[in-house]
Amino acid sequence: MEGTRTISVFVGSSRELAHDQRVLSDFFAEVNRITLEQGVFFSFIAWQWDGRNDPLRDYAQMIRGSSLCLFLYFTTAGDLMERQFDEAMRIFRAQGTPQIITWFKVLPDGVDASDELVCFKEHLDTQLHHFYNVYDTVDTVKLGLLLQIARNWGAEEGILDDMGQRIAVRNDVACLFGTPLVNLKGVPAYRDWYSLQSTQEELATISIPYERARARVLEDASDVDAQEQLRILGKRKQELERTIAESQQRFLDVMGHMTQAQAGIDSLTERQKQAYRLVGLGKLNEAIEMLDERAIDADCDRVVQALRLADVQRENLLHALRATVEEKLQLVDLLYSKPQTVEIARRIEKLMTEAAQCERDYRLGYRAQLALGRYEMRHHRFAPARRGLQGALDWLETADRDEELERAYITAQGSFCDLLLFMRDTKGAETAYRKLGEYLAERHASWGYLRACCANGYANALRAAGKFDEAERTAQNSLRLWEELPASTRQNTGGQQAKILSSLAAAYRRQGERYKSAWYSQRAITVLRSLVSSERVSHVDQRGLALELCYLSKDQLSLGDVDQALVLIYEASEMLARLCKDDLRRYLPDYAFVVHNVGLAQWKKGLHDYAVKSLECALSLRRSLYQEEPKAFAQELSSTLYSLGWVYEKDDDIVRAERMFVECEQLRYRLFESDPRAYAEFDYEIEVELAYVHRRQEAWGPAAECSRRAIAAGAYLGSPSSRLARQWWWLAVCEGRLGNREEQIRCYKVAVEQFEALGDNENLEKCRENLRMLQGEE
Repeated sequence: MEGTRTISVFVGSSRELAHDQRVLSDFFAEVNRITLEQGVFFSFIAWQWDGRNDPLRDYAQMIRGSSLCLFLYFTTAGDLMERQFDEAMRIFRAQGTPQIITWFKVLPDGVDASDELVCFKEHLDTQLHHFYNVYDTVDTVKLGLLLQIARNWGAEEGILDDMGQRIAVRNDVACLFGTPLVNLKGVPAYRDWYSLQSTQEELATISIPYERARARVLEDASDVDAQEQLRILGKRKQELERTIAESQQRFLDVMGHMTQAQAGIDSLTERQKQAYRLVGLGKLNEAIEMLDERAIDADCDRVVQALRLADVQRENLLHALRATVEEKLQLVDLLYSKPQTVEIARRIEKLMTEAAQCERDYRLGYRAQLALGRYEMRHHRFAPARRGLQGALDWLETADRDEELERAYITAQGSFCDLLLFMRDTKGAETAYRKLGEYLAERHASWGYLRACCANGYANALRAAGKFDEAERTAQNSLRLWEELPASTRQNTGGQQAKILSSLAAAYRRQGERYKSAWYSQRAITVLRSLVSSERVSHVDQRGLALELCYLSKDQLSLGDVDQALVLIYEASEMLARLCKDDLRRYLPDYAFVVHNVGLAQWKKGLHDYAVKSLECALSLRRSLYQEEPKAFAQELSSTLYSLGWVYEKDDDIVRAERMFVECEQLRYRLFESDPRAYAEFDYEIEVELAYVHRRQEAWGPAAECSRRAIAAGAYLGSPSSRLARQWWWLAVCEGRLGNREEQIRCYKVAVEQFEALGDNENLEKCRENLRMLQGEE
């Protein structure tokens, strides 16, 4: 096929593993039936040692032209096989390829390894520093190859975290692009993944009563007891299916890390090697025990003491200390195989924090700090998130970056941009996204997926800064970049497509074009619903769907369809309530946002008591968030204060309305002073409302001050408008009540000029009449 890229895979084994080699040959034939459509062909080169001679005449040339080299051993390893392995390792050290992966098949009971095999293992461990793993079934090897193929493929296209986009688990089978390839029930580690197996058992237990309840409902739709049982069982069934999908993805992540470790050299401790070998045999509990936390801490403490005492040995000791960091990260990966209790979650957080601290203190790398920074950002702890991400960036910026480190650098930069936006540092986020986009365009123009992601982030930053037209253009450019990606990449990055469509909807929403924003929101929801209904459903996609339903609900309110708005917002509320049960800290801000909008929709529907309760609940949630992260949640808190004050005002509860508006005004005026262009609309809105409340109370001094601030904010909103001219009019009224006749006349004159420029004849004549009366009195 024209344009097809050929990737050579060399597989060497002794004749006793001829069956396993044939299985792998058939496996690659199946892989090729899938990947040929993507323009990739895997050439399978088989080599067997029969104990006498080498079937390939130019063995070294075959190795040198391969991308991946796999060696399988069973009961013996002669001099020839050892020499061939050493030759492959020599080529790897010289040119950096091929990746070499070594497997030893588990010996059956009663069979002993030959002396040369024992010596060869020791040679790999102590002299070549090459990690080998063990397998019981060939399915374990097939899964490792599948994960390595996905990792290498994603790396070449510059797509980060790509494995999960290409590989999924369906009915306990690992699939590539949706096609079944590896039966995971034949992989011991999968069978022993307790959190997965226990959940599957519970799902099997409730399936029969679920189907019976379903049949009863179909037979008699009025059977209330059956409907209630079906609802309860259906809800539990969905929760279990989601947990199974998450456990399967975590299993693939851990096995992917193990596969990555096999392809490297001189990077694993003896504990890690033994733990990974135990994982390969399905002995997960033994693997966790092997990575004894206290032993790791003891090693870490000893190494730290040694560093203080022996600068001469610093490099060797730093290598050992780096190993303890990697061990803690490995332990975090394995702990995700356990049911995620509060105790396990705290243990994971403690391990990540300690690993990042050690890595930062001794400049050991970036991985732990990047992982911790992204973890803390997901849980809205922005100060530690910034420390982690900044530490990772500091190390990566000074490192001699190969392709892998370059991808890590871009990941860290993108996460830092997101963090600035979350912290409401709109100027910083705008600058950082722009620089990252320029860097990608200059250095990695072919990495369209990452450029699309960056452009979308930049559009969000521009929108937050009040640059709505530019935000729309940038979001359209992001969508264009995504649509230019290969079909296979677009198929597996639907979540990013939904984010881009959501950004476009938000840009049109801020411009007041509600029909366009609703149209793009509908497109985003369609994509997200398909993702949520798939077997690879994730919390990220569920959160995205809930938020987009909320945004579309706001559009429907503006377009007058209150009933549809309520349907959408209630669905969003239920989804986020379920997510909060799994991770309250992570999803609480989103839940508060949705509850706030539930209150607004209820008010529009005339459900005033319910609306007040919803807004008061949102206010309580947002106060707690603001206390922990003031800068990040000041705008959200002010929005709920404004909405609740507005509701109180409509109910003629002026005292409570004033209290809400005063607190809101204090928050928004500080935001306006920090970035006038970004927050002018927010400050203008509250100043106008608070001025109105003060006038109703005949508090003319405070009312005049609020009108002045509204006028100051209005200066950043573009050309003069009738609402701004009316503020000059009201300021004139307040100045008159305060006895400031000259200032009153000046304000009326400005109002007259603005109404005249706008052609607002009705207000112009009224204002002129007031001015004439005032000047006549003089």
